[in-house]
Amino acid sequence: MTSVSFSLQQILATLGMCQALYALVYIIIRGGALSKSLPALIYFLVLFVALTVDFTQGIFSKIEFNVFLFSTSLWLSLPIISYLLSLQILYIEERIASWQIITAVFLSASLYFIPLILVEIIGELCTGQTECTKLTHDITSIFGVAFGAGLLLAFVFREKSLTILRKDKTMGAARYWLITCLICVNICLLVTEGLFSFNYLSKYELLITRDILALLFIYLVSTSLFRIYPTPIFTNKWTESDQLSLEEQKILEGIQRLLTVDKVYQDATYGRSELAQELSSSEAPISRILNLHYQKSLPQLFNEYRLKEAKSLLKQTSASIETIANETGFGSLTSFNRVFKNETGLTPTQFRKIN
Repeated sequence: MTSVSFSLQQILATLGMCQALYALVYIIIRGGALSKSLPALIYFLVLFVALTVDFTQGIFSKIEFNVFLFSTSLWLSLPIISYLLSLQILYIEERIASWQIITAVFLSASLYFIPLILVEIIGELCTGQTECTKLTHDITSIFGVAFGAGLLLAFVFREKSLTILRKDKTMGAARYWLITCLICVNICLLVTEGLFSFNYLSKYELLITRDILALLFIYLVSTSLFRIYPTPIFTNKWTESDQLSLEEQKILEGIQRLLTVDKVYQDATYGRSELAQELSSSEAPISRILNLHYQKSLPQLFNEYRLKEAKSLLKQTSASIETIANETGFGSLTSFNRVFKNETGLTPTQFRKIN
Protein backbone atom coordinates (compact mmCIF):
# COMPACT_ATOMS: atom_id res chain seq x y z
CA MET A 1 0.00 0.00 0.00
CA THR A 2 1.41 3.39 -1.01
CA SER A 3 1.82 5.82 1.87
CA VAL A 4 1.11 9.51 1.45
CA SER A 5 3.48 11.96 3.06
CA PHE A 6 3.84 15.72 2.96
CA SER A 7 6.88 17.91 3.47
CA LEU A 8 7.04 20.70 6.05
CA GLN A 9 6.69 23.22 3.24
CA GLN A 10 3.51 21.58 1.95
CA ILE A 11 2.01 21.53 5.45
CA LEU A 12 2.76 25.25 5.86
CA ALA A 13 1.27 25.96 2.44
CA THR A 14 -1.88 24.02 3.35
CA LEU A 15 -2.32 25.98 6.58
CA GLY A 16 -1.87 29.23 4.66
CA MET A 17 -4.40 28.14 2.04
CA CYS A 18 -7.00 27.46 4.74
CA GLN A 19 -6.44 30.83 6.40
CA ALA A 20 -6.47 32.74 3.11
CA LEU A 21 -9.67 30.97 2.08
CA TYR A 22 -11.30 31.85 5.40
CA ALA A 23 -10.35 35.51 4.94
CA LEU A 24 -11.76 35.44 1.41
CA VAL A 25 -15.09 33.98 2.51
CA TYR A 26 -15.32 36.47 5.38
CA ILE A 27 -14.72 39.48 3.12
CA ILE A 28 -17.19 38.22 0.50
CA ILE A 29 -19.92 37.82 3.11
CA ARG A 30 -19.23 40.87 5.24
CA GLY A 31 -17.11 43.20 3.13
CA GLY A 32 -19.98 45.42 2.06
CA ALA A 33 -19.71 47.36 -1.21
CA LEU A 34 -17.49 45.75 -3.82
CA SER A 35 -15.62 49.02 -4.43
CA LYS A 36 -14.57 48.93 -0.79
CA SER A 37 -13.62 45.27 -0.51
CA LEU A 38 -12.27 44.50 -4.01
CA PRO A 39 -8.56 45.19 -3.26
CA ALA A 40 -8.72 42.88 -0.21
CA LEU A 41 -10.52 40.21 -2.25
CA ILE A 42 -7.90 40.32 -5.00
CA TYR A 43 -5.02 40.27 -2.50
CA PHE A 44 -6.24 37.20 -0.62
CA LEU A 45 -7.28 35.46 -3.83
CA VAL A 46 -3.79 35.87 -5.30
CA LEU A 47 -2.28 34.80 -1.97
CA PHE A 48 -4.48 31.69 -1.91
CA VAL A 49 -3.49 30.77 -5.49
CA ALA A 50 0.20 31.41 -4.72
CA LEU A 51 0.08 29.10 -1.70
CA THR A 52 -1.78 26.47 -3.73
CA VAL A 53 0.86 26.58 -6.47
CA ASP A 54 3.62 26.35 -3.86
CA PHE A 55 1.93 23.26 -2.47
CA THR A 56 2.27 21.58 -5.88
CA GLN A 57 6.03 22.22 -6.07
CA GLY A 58 7.74 18.88 -6.64
CA ILE A 59 4.49 17.00 -7.32
CA PHE A 60 4.31 17.76 -11.02
CA SER A 61 7.97 17.31 -11.88
CA LYS A 62 7.39 17.49 -15.64
CA ILE A 63 6.07 21.03 -15.46
CA GLU A 64 7.99 22.19 -12.40
CA PHE A 65 9.83 24.77 -14.51
CA ASN A 66 6.62 26.58 -15.45
CA VAL A 67 5.02 26.06 -12.02
CA PHE A 68 7.93 27.70 -10.19
CA LEU A 69 8.02 30.69 -12.52
CA PHE A 70 4.24 31.10 -12.26
CA SER A 71 4.45 31.03 -8.45
CA THR A 72 7.25 33.60 -8.60
CA SER A 73 5.02 35.96 -10.59
CA LEU A 74 2.15 35.45 -8.13
CA TRP A 75 4.27 36.22 -5.07
CA LEU A 76 5.95 39.24 -6.69
CA SER A 77 2.58 40.70 -7.66
CA LEU A 78 1.43 40.73 -4.01
CA PRO A 79 3.45 43.84 -3.01
CA ILE A 80 1.96 45.67 -6.00
CA ILE A 81 -1.58 44.66 -5.03
CA SER A 82 -0.83 45.59 -1.41
CA TYR A 83 -0.26 49.15 -2.63
CA LEU A 84 -3.92 49.32 -3.73
CA LEU A 85 -5.07 47.57 -0.57
CA SER A 86 -3.13 50.04 1.60
CA LEU A 87 -4.73 52.97 -0.24
CA GLN A 88 -8.20 51.49 0.24
CA ILE A 89 -7.60 50.92 3.95
CA LEU A 90 -6.24 54.45 4.37
CA TYR A 91 -9.09 56.12 2.46
CA ILE A 92 -11.72 53.55 3.29
CA GLU A 93 -14.74 55.66 2.33
CA GLU A 94 -13.22 57.02 -0.89
CA ARG A 95 -12.56 55.58 -4.33
CA ILE A 96 -9.02 54.83 -5.43
CA ALA A 97 -7.91 57.06 -8.31
CA SER A 98 -8.15 55.41 -11.74
CA TRP A 99 -4.50 56.05 -12.57
CA GLN A 100 -3.40 54.24 -9.41
CA ILE A 101 -5.51 51.20 -10.29
CA ILE A 102 -4.28 51.17 -13.90
CA THR A 103 -0.65 51.44 -12.77
CA ALA A 104 -0.94 48.55 -10.33
CA VAL A 105 -2.83 46.35 -12.80
CA PHE A 106 -0.30 47.02 -15.57
CA LEU A 107 2.73 46.28 -13.36
CA SER A 108 1.13 43.15 -11.91
CA ALA A 109 0.15 41.82 -15.34
CA SER A 110 3.63 42.48 -16.71
CA LEU A 111 5.13 40.13 -14.13
CA TYR A 112 3.21 37.24 -15.70
CA PHE A 113 4.42 38.04 -19.22
CA ILE A 114 8.06 38.76 -18.39
CA PRO A 115 8.93 35.08 -17.63
CA LEU A 116 7.25 33.97 -20.87
CA ILE A 117 9.27 36.45 -22.88
CA LEU A 118 12.50 35.63 -21.05
CA VAL A 119 12.10 31.89 -21.65
CA GLU A 120 12.05 32.54 -25.39
CA ILE A 121 14.98 34.96 -25.30
CA ILE A 122 17.42 33.17 -22.98
CA GLY A 123 16.30 29.59 -23.65
CA GLU A 124 19.12 29.00 -26.13
CA LEU A 125 21.72 30.51 -23.81
CA CYS A 126 21.10 28.10 -20.92
CA THR A 127 22.84 24.76 -20.57
CA GLY A 128 19.93 23.14 -18.73
CA GLN A 129 16.42 23.64 -17.43
CA THR A 130 17.59 24.34 -13.87
CA GLU A 131 19.88 27.12 -15.05
CA CYS A 132 17.11 28.61 -17.22
CA THR A 133 14.66 28.52 -14.32
CA LYS A 134 17.11 30.27 -11.99
CA LEU A 135 18.10 32.93 -14.52
CA THR A 136 14.49 33.63 -15.51
CA HIS A 137 13.49 33.86 -11.84
CA ASP A 138 16.34 36.26 -11.06
CA ILE A 139 15.51 38.65 -13.90
CA THR A 140 11.79 38.53 -13.08
CA SER A 141 12.66 39.24 -9.43
CA ILE A 142 14.58 42.35 -10.42
CA PHE A 143 11.47 43.74 -12.10
CA GLY A 144 9.19 42.55 -9.30
CA VAL A 145 11.33 44.05 -6.53
CA ALA A 146 11.62 47.33 -8.45
CA PHE A 147 7.86 47.55 -9.05
CA GLY A 148 6.80 46.48 -5.55
CA ALA A 149 9.40 48.46 -3.59
CA GLY A 150 8.78 51.54 -5.73
CA LEU A 151 5.04 51.56 -5.08
CA LEU A 152 5.38 50.81 -1.37
CA LEU A 153 7.97 53.56 -0.91
CA ALA A 154 5.76 55.97 -2.84
CA PHE A 155 2.88 55.10 -0.52
CA VAL A 156 4.92 55.59 2.66
CA PHE A 157 6.46 58.92 1.67
CA ARG A 158 3.58 60.47 -0.29
CA GLU A 159 0.54 59.51 1.77
CA LYS A 160 0.83 61.95 4.67
CA SER A 161 -2.59 60.91 5.90
CA LEU A 162 -0.93 57.78 7.30
CA THR A 163 0.42 59.84 10.20
CA ILE A 164 -3.01 61.36 10.82
CA LEU A 165 -4.48 57.88 10.91
CA ARG A 166 -2.54 57.01 14.07
CA LYS A 167 -4.43 59.72 15.97
CA ASP A 168 -7.83 58.78 14.62
CA LYS A 169 -9.75 57.11 17.42
CA THR A 170 -12.40 55.76 15.03
CA MET A 171 -10.76 52.58 13.77
CA GLY A 172 -7.57 54.55 13.11
CA ALA A 173 -5.30 52.31 15.18
CA ALA A 174 -6.66 49.13 13.56
CA ARG A 175 -6.22 50.51 10.06
CA TYR A 176 -2.75 51.87 10.82
CA TRP A 177 -1.68 48.51 12.24
CA LEU A 178 -3.06 46.67 9.23
CA ILE A 179 -1.25 48.93 6.76
CA THR A 180 2.01 48.65 8.72
CA CYS A 181 1.82 44.83 8.76
CA LEU A 182 0.96 44.79 5.07
CA ILE A 183 3.96 46.92 4.12
CA CYS A 184 6.43 45.11 6.43
CA VAL A 185 5.44 41.60 5.30
CA ASN A 186 5.60 42.52 1.63
CA ILE A 187 9.01 44.15 2.07
CA CYS A 188 10.20 40.93 3.75
CA LEU A 189 8.80 39.01 0.79
CA LEU A 190 10.78 41.14 -1.66
CA VAL A 191 13.94 40.68 0.43
CA THR A 192 13.39 36.91 0.44
CA GLU A 193 13.15 36.81 -3.36
CA GLY A 194 16.35 38.84 -3.52
CA LEU A 195 18.19 36.47 -1.17
CA PHE A 196 17.25 33.54 -3.36
CA SER A 197 18.45 35.38 -6.46
CA PHE A 198 21.85 35.91 -4.83
CA ASN A 199 22.02 32.25 -3.74
CA TYR A 200 21.66 32.93 -0.02
CA LEU A 201 18.57 30.71 0.08
CA SER A 202 17.84 27.41 -1.60
CA LYS A 203 14.61 26.91 -3.52
CA TYR A 204 13.13 24.85 -0.67
CA GLU A 205 14.10 27.55 1.87
CA LEU A 206 12.50 30.17 -0.38
CA LEU A 207 9.21 28.24 -0.48
CA ILE A 208 9.17 27.72 3.29
CA THR A 209 10.00 31.38 4.00
CA ARG A 210 7.24 32.61 1.69
CA ASP A 211 4.69 30.32 3.31
CA ILE A 212 5.73 31.40 6.81
CA LEU A 213 5.42 35.07 5.84
CA ALA A 214 1.92 34.40 4.49
CA LEU A 215 0.88 32.62 7.70
CA LEU A 216 2.37 35.37 9.85
CA PHE A 217 0.64 38.10 7.87
CA ILE A 218 -2.81 36.49 7.98
CA TYR A 219 -2.46 35.80 11.70
CA LEU A 220 -1.36 39.35 12.54
CA VAL A 221 -3.98 41.17 10.49
CA SER A 222 -6.98 38.89 11.07
CA THR A 223 -8.29 40.89 14.04
CA SER A 224 -7.80 44.28 12.40
CA LEU A 225 -9.21 43.05 9.09
CA PHE A 226 -12.38 41.76 10.70
CA ARG A 227 -12.86 45.05 12.55
CA ILE A 228 -12.55 47.03 9.31
CA TYR A 229 -15.00 44.70 7.54
CA PRO A 230 -17.48 44.18 10.41
CA THR A 231 -20.56 42.01 10.47
CA PRO A 232 -23.61 43.23 8.56
CA ILE A 233 -25.84 42.87 11.62
CA PHE A 234 -26.09 46.64 12.15
CA THR A 235 -26.88 47.18 8.49
CA ASN A 236 -29.75 44.72 8.71
CA LYS A 237 -31.11 46.51 11.75
CA TRP A 238 -31.13 49.81 9.90
CA THR A 239 -33.62 48.41 7.40
CA GLU A 240 -36.11 47.31 10.02
CA SER A 241 -37.57 50.83 10.15
CA ASP A 242 -37.06 53.90 8.02
CA GLN A 243 -38.44 56.26 10.64
CA LEU A 244 -36.37 58.03 13.27
CA SER A 245 -37.61 57.84 16.84
CA LEU A 246 -38.01 61.00 18.95
CA GLU A 247 -34.72 60.27 20.68
CA GLU A 248 -32.98 59.79 17.34
CA GLN A 249 -34.43 63.07 16.05
CA LYS A 250 -32.87 64.84 19.04
CA ILE A 251 -29.54 63.19 18.22
CA LEU A 252 -29.95 64.32 14.60
CA GLU A 253 -30.47 67.91 15.77
CA GLY A 254 -27.27 67.58 17.81
CA ILE A 255 -25.37 66.32 14.78
CA GLN A 256 -26.63 69.23 12.68
CA ARG A 257 -25.59 71.69 15.39
CA LEU A 258 -22.10 70.21 15.62
CA LEU A 259 -21.75 70.42 11.85
CA THR A 260 -23.14 73.90 11.24
CA VAL A 261 -22.25 75.75 14.47
CA ASP A 262 -19.27 73.96 16.00
CA LYS A 263 -17.92 72.78 12.62
CA VAL A 264 -16.38 69.66 14.15
CA TYR A 265 -15.43 68.44 10.67
CA GLN A 266 -12.56 70.95 10.70
CA ASP A 267 -10.73 68.62 13.08
CA ALA A 268 -9.10 65.90 10.95
CA THR A 269 -8.96 63.50 13.91
CA TYR A 270 -12.61 63.92 14.88
CA GLY A 271 -14.54 60.68 14.37
CA ARG A 272 -17.66 58.76 15.25
CA SER A 273 -16.53 57.97 18.80
CA GLU A 274 -15.99 61.68 19.57
CA LEU A 275 -19.37 62.50 18.04
CA ALA A 276 -21.07 59.83 20.14
CA GLN A 277 -19.37 61.13 23.28
CA GLU A 278 -20.51 64.72 22.71
CA LEU A 279 -24.08 63.59 22.06
CA SER A 280 -24.10 61.17 25.02
CA SER A 281 -25.03 58.35 22.68
CA SER A 282 -23.55 55.10 21.40
CA GLU A 283 -22.08 54.77 17.92
CA ALA A 284 -24.75 52.37 16.56
CA PRO A 285 -27.69 54.88 16.69
CA ILE A 286 -25.48 57.54 15.09
CA SER A 287 -24.63 55.20 12.24
CA ARG A 288 -28.32 54.44 11.76
CA ILE A 289 -29.23 58.15 11.75
CA LEU A 290 -26.51 59.01 9.22
CA ASN A 291 -27.59 56.13 7.01
CA LEU A 292 -31.31 56.99 7.11
CA HIS A 293 -31.20 60.78 7.04
CA TYR A 294 -28.09 61.52 4.96
CA GLN A 295 -27.54 58.17 3.17
CA LYS A 296 -23.85 58.74 3.92
CA SER A 297 -21.14 57.53 6.24
CA LEU A 298 -19.61 60.02 8.68
CA PRO A 299 -16.40 60.52 6.63
CA GLN A 300 -18.50 61.16 3.52
CA LEU A 301 -20.68 63.66 5.38
CA PHE A 302 -17.65 65.44 6.82
CA ASN A 303 -16.05 65.64 3.39
CA GLU A 304 -19.24 67.17 1.98
CA TYR A 305 -19.08 70.01 4.53
CA ARG A 306 -15.32 70.36 4.09
CA LEU A 307 -15.67 70.68 0.33
CA LYS A 308 -18.45 73.26 0.66
CA GLU A 309 -16.29 75.39 2.95
CA ALA A 310 -13.18 74.85 0.81
CA LYS A 311 -15.00 76.04 -2.32
CA SER A 312 -16.08 79.17 -0.47
CA LEU A 313 -12.52 79.87 0.68
CA LEU A 314 -11.12 79.26 -2.79
CA LYS A 315 -13.56 81.81 -4.24
CA GLN A 316 -13.34 84.48 -1.53
CA THR A 317 -9.74 84.34 -0.29
CA SER A 318 -6.21 84.10 -1.65
CA ALA A 319 -5.10 81.57 0.97
CA SER A 320 -2.83 78.78 -0.25
CA ILE A 321 -4.34 75.43 -1.20
CA GLU A 322 -2.50 73.72 1.66
CA THR A 323 -3.79 76.26 4.19
CA ILE A 324 -7.37 75.73 3.01
CA ALA A 325 -6.90 71.95 3.19
CA ASN A 326 -5.72 72.17 6.80
CA GLU A 327 -8.37 74.68 7.90
CA THR A 328 -11.24 72.66 6.48
CA GLY A 329 -10.17 69.44 8.20
CA PHE A 330 -8.52 67.38 5.48
CA GLY A 331 -5.72 65.19 6.81
CA SER A 332 -3.30 66.17 4.07
CA LEU A 333 -3.00 68.13 0.85
CA THR A 334 -2.98 64.83 -1.06
CA SER A 335 -6.30 63.79 0.48
CA PHE A 336 -7.81 67.22 -0.21
CA ASN A 337 -6.79 67.15 -3.88
CA ARG A 338 -8.11 63.61 -4.34
CA VAL A 339 -11.52 64.24 -2.74
CA PHE A 340 -11.90 67.61 -4.46
CA LYS A 341 -11.18 66.23 -7.92
CA ASN A 342 -13.38 63.16 -7.39
CA GLU A 343 -16.32 65.39 -6.50
CA THR A 344 -15.84 68.32 -8.92
CA GLY A 345 -13.70 66.91 -11.72
CA LEU A 346 -11.26 69.79 -11.14
CA THR A 347 -8.22 70.37 -8.99
CA PRO A 348 -8.53 73.14 -6.36
CA THR A 349 -6.22 75.32 -8.46
CA GLN A 350 -8.35 74.85 -11.59
CA PHE A 351 -11.53 75.55 -9.59
CA ARG A 352 -10.06 78.81 -8.27
CA LYS A 353 -9.06 79.99 -11.75
CA ILE A 354 -12.54 79.62 -13.22
CA ASN A 355 -14.27 81.11 -10.18
